[in-house]
Amino acid sequence: MKRVLFVAAAALMVAACDSDTSGPGSKDQPPALFEIEYMNYATEPTWKGFYVDAEGKLYSYDRSAVSDSMPTPKDAYTHAELMEKFGVKRQLVRSISTDSLEDLVELVPEAAAGTITDPVDKCVDAGLLHFRAWIHKANTGKYEPVPLRTEGDQVQVNQSEAAQTLYEWLDELDLVTHIEDCQP
Repeated sequence: MKRVLFVAAAALMVAACDSDTSGPGSKDQPPALFEIEYMNYATEPTWKGFYVDAEGKLYSYDRSAVSDSMPTPKDAYTHAELMEKFGVKRQLVRSISTDSLEDLVELVPEAAAGTITDPVDKCVDAGLLHFRAWIHKANTGKYEPVPLRTEGDQVQVNQSEAAQTLYEWLDELDLVTHIEDCQP
């Protein structure tokens, strides 16, 4: 079985922010906008990825060596929880035009309303490669993941046109090698 050679996570958080002076991850900015995340527990714990913040900065993170930090899936995360997740071994990869991000951010609410296929078991020990956006919920003050596509041990697809556009954009960043034979 082919393995992911290099996986990244770029996260998408949607929130209206007027201030860009306080820096990425500050309380005035969403921690991230888009994310690509890879997790695998088959041989050794692996949890890493890439995310894009509101300033257009593309970062990598790698929590694999932090044995007590493997993810517990949640429906919503606080600002501090996301900053903690993305903060381990964080490195700036490159910058992305904020002009292009504005149009993509506008697609997130439509993607959040999209129909998501039921998870289907596809491979064994390949791990999970998640492509997602993030949306800020003002009523709770938390950020919720917006699934776009998952491949690997299970496959799942958000069927909205907006989600497909966001997934294609993330994929075109060329940060990940897909899990061969484990795609939807």
